[in-house]
Amino acid sequence: MENNNFIPQSLYNEILRNVPIVCVDLIIFFQGSYLLIRRNSAPAKGQQWFPGGRIRKNEKSEDAAIRIAKDEVGGECIVRQNLGVYETIFKTGPNSIPTHTVNICYFLHAKNNK
Repeated sequence: MENNNFIPQSLYNEILRNVPIVCVDLIIFFQGSYLLIRRNSAPAKGQQWFPGGRIRKNEKSEDAAIRIAKDEVGGECIVRQNLGVYETIFKTGPNSIPTHTVNICYFLHAKNNK
């Protein structure tokens, strides 16, 4: 599902201030290891983290996991298991706004995993 329509930053900031954001976190197994990325943005900018991101409107969480895996690590993945739902709360997030996320965690295998 292609979706290039992003909401204006001011509206997104207001959403961040008032409601949790629903995301997926991905534990991707590839060639005997688990992939981590270094975050480019707040919260946790510069830290190693599991890949992940927001779920788009009308996108199922499992489809978001596959999309985000391809976008963030450049490879096709297969969802193996839903590991549960967790939350993160950061005192400082994007634009210094406290951020609360509800994270659906998936375990994936890279398709070319050997």
